[in-house]
Amino acid sequence: MSVTDRVSAACLPLAPALLFAYGAVRLLDPTRSPGVVWTVSHVFYLASYLAVGAATYALRRLLADAGPSVRRIGTGLVLLGWLGALCGVGQAVIDLVAGALASTKAERGVIADQLRDAVPGAAQMFYGTGPALSVLAAIGLMTLAAWLPARRVPWWSPVLALGAWTLPTLSLDLIPVAALGLLVALWPPYRILRAGAPLRTRA
Repeated sequence: MSVTDRVSAACLPLAPALLFAYGAVRLLDPTRSPGVVWTVSHVFYLASYLAVGAATYALRRLLADAGPSVRRIGTGLVLLGWLGALCGVGQAVIDLVAGALASTKAERGVIADQLRDAVPGAAQMFYGTGPALSVLAAIGLMTLAAWLPARRVPWWSPVLALGAWTLPTLSLDLIPVAALGLLVALWPPYRILRAGAPLRTRA
């Protein structure tokens, strides 16, 4: 197994672990004011999206013995996941810069609005549906892997991942719980990829 494969596979548990760290640190300051807690939590948030992008590449390897059509869909989902990860990173960067330049929560909001307005479509891309594409792509890849005859992923993994992903829509304070759910959902494919078992590929 190449270094790229090992690193991307390690990002399967790393991504939810970083998301858990973001959610847990975030809870330390209920005021969400600029400061150490805001900065540290958003560094974890940024890193979690980088890890998700790498994780989608790892999940694509589970489709190695699928037909050409399924593998092409898998490749499309990886690209979609990378786009979503890029949007998530963009959101984190804006929040980090706004937090660094502001001294109050209200000032941070004004600066963040100015940064979003400076890039056409940034509000929708970075704060709308964009970041969600990364997790949806990972869920789609797990669904394909669970659907294939090899059944490399149990049926409940994508179901659990989808359920966990929806939790923060109820309350952002549930992010740590959602991260734990994603960790459990991603553990079966991680175990397979970590073992380095040969996955048959087709030309």
